[in-house]
Amino acid sequence: MAQIDAATEQRIAEARARQRQDKKVPFLIRDDGMLYPNVPKVRERASSRFRPYHGDPKATLDSRLRYLQGLAPVRPVTFTEPEPFDVGKATADELVQFAQEQWGELLDPSKPVRQLREAVMQLSQLPAPVYGSGIGASEEP
Repeated sequence: MAQIDAATEQRIAEARARQRQDKKVPFLIRDDGMLYPNVPKVRERASSRFRPYHGDPKATLDSRLRYLQGLAPVRPVTFTEPEPFDVGKATADELVQFAQEQWGELLDPSKPVRQLREAVMQLSQLPAPVYGSGIGASEEP
């Protein structure tokens, strides 16, 4: 094997440097949203159609186009709310618990489900200060 002299080693180092991607800003974005590696050879050829890209390289084309327009990225919306309480499908125990949690009302669990549903519907229609009226509670002390 032949040894590499200093001049050859210098040429190899320069060739690697021409192919090395910038670590701080690894991508350039073209005005149509396409990403290109930020290497010296591409930067030399880059016209006014290219500019540094600081966004997510895995972003969708729509997100990249928003980036080009100077708009903020769209945040994904996730709903953490549980399903709404369905009075028509709830059991007697669920209705009693729901009335207790929502309005502080104690419903009689021994009543039929239909009457408990009616009581919950009545409670949902009352203004806030009327809570504690005893709707759906047992008449016995």
